[in-house]
Amino acid sequence: MAGMVLGFHLTSPQHIIALDNTKFKTEIINYVRNHSKEFRKDNPSVDVTEIIKIWQSSRRTPPYPCVPREIWHWIKPLWQRERIDPKHDHYGVPAGKIDQYWIDQFPEDFFDYAISAEWVEETETNIFQEVETAGKTSRIPLFERMALLVSKNRESGIFDYEHYFFHILRKNGEWGKKGFPGETEAPEITPIKNLYPPDYRDESGQWPTNGIDLYAKHGFGVKMCLRELVKQGKEEYRESLLHMEKFFPRESESVGLVKEIEKEPTLNLSDNELFELYMRGVKKIE
Repeated sequence: MAGMVLGFHLTSPQHIIALDNTKFKTEIINYVRNHSKEFRKDNPSVDVTEIIKIWQSSRRTPPYPCVPREIWHWIKPLWQRERIDPKHDHYGVPAGKIDQYWIDQFPEDFFDYAISAEWVEETETNIFQEVETAGKTSRIPLFERMALLVSKNRESGIFDYEHYFFHILRKNGEWGKKGFPGETEAPEITPIKNLYPPDYRDESGQWPTNGIDLYAKHGFGVKMCLRELVKQGKEEYRESLLHMEKFFPRESESVGLVKEIEKEPTLNLSDNELFELYMRGVKKIE
């Protein structure tokens, strides 16, 4: 099944664009608000409105979810009984699930349109270049397809979940400052040397100073991207690759099935009618 698109953009040989996810945080806040009467009955002395207000304006400290203690102690047993188990928030590259809209409107190359939309939604920058030629506007994609990873579906347990990996070569515009509401914080230029899997701890059992907890599959994609650049003779990326190979050791056989795909995207944003369809599917940051 069509699953996710992920975009990997190296701003230098030592840095990559990453952003902190907030969906787990958002799900907890929504659950507490929807069950506020029950919460207040069980916790009469707790001002949950004030706690949520402070929490919403705060940032997470990797690698922990950083849920307020009063809320976590109440919600954890409820979620265990109700079998609610959302994925915890960690850092990732700009990525997202492929909406049915893209499959319906662009069935042949929905993933190209999906990554273009997801990128602008999460970073507020575009990954296409407008070029004027003889009075006609062309829109040229600024990314390449990297690979298709088919892995286990978290919900069904079947190996049918597709991850489309893209190498973002360039972008247009200034990085966003807001993040996408309820989903991500603003994009950050992140040192690759600071990336670690969320479950990593050093020899003393501690999380590394300044460590950034990157989702494991995203780390696999970063490693793939760096390997390709080094393969092309770009030795300046080797140090970052060595870090990723050391701390993100999983290879394709333990992640899923990696399939090669044609590098060149086939989206046609130069066609004004198709561009209008594309723009209709892009969610706007308020």
